[in-house]
Amino acid sequence: MSSQWTEDDDEELACRAQGGDRQAMASIFQRYRGMLTWACIRTCGSDLAEDALQDLMEAFPAKIQSFDPARGSLRSWLSVVARNQAHRTAGRFHRHPTVSLDAGPAESARWVPEACTERDAVEALVEARELLAKIVPVLTDRELLVITRVLIDDQPAAELAAEQGWQPVTVRTTLNKARAKIRRHLAGMAHSGTGEDAR
Repeated sequence: MSSQWTEDDDEELACRAQGGDRQAMASIFQRYRGMLTWACIRTCGSDLAEDALQDLMEAFPAKIQSFDPARGSLRSWLSVVARNQAHRTAGRFHRHPTVSLDAGPAESARWVPEACTERDAVEALVEARELLAKIVPVLTDRELLVITRVLIDDQPAAELAAEQGWQPVTVRTTLNKARAKIRRHLAGMAHSGTGEDAR
């Protein structure tokens, strides 16, 4: 996934959101929906991820006030906020496991556009779970890390390389190998009708 926006665009959106612009808040969620969904899945599991996303939507008008572009990118900040919210949501459900599914949306969540509703989040979760079930078994830990960070979290390859102590070429090579492996695996499944394929 290649970004069609820049950090300057993100900062402008964040600034507008901090000023109460609800369309800017919605645009941030639309732009980073995949990353936010995956961050919640990794933190609290797929069963609670949609609840964590909804909690984040409701709390976002207040949370965005803590974003400071001088301390890092909006993408990095969102990843941390999503993981923290997922931890809190998991704790809430462990204490209160019975939750009504018929309750209406909270007032603070009404800025979320149709494209970012719970239904949309559920569909994204289902797609993510189905794809992960197919590809995770054939990937090494390094390949899964690179796929997750670069293609899902949209982290720059150079940033990931520096974080892991790798050469930048290692990220690109690993990503290319993982993509080729996934294509072979999915093609094999399409022909055989099973999930069996050589690693």
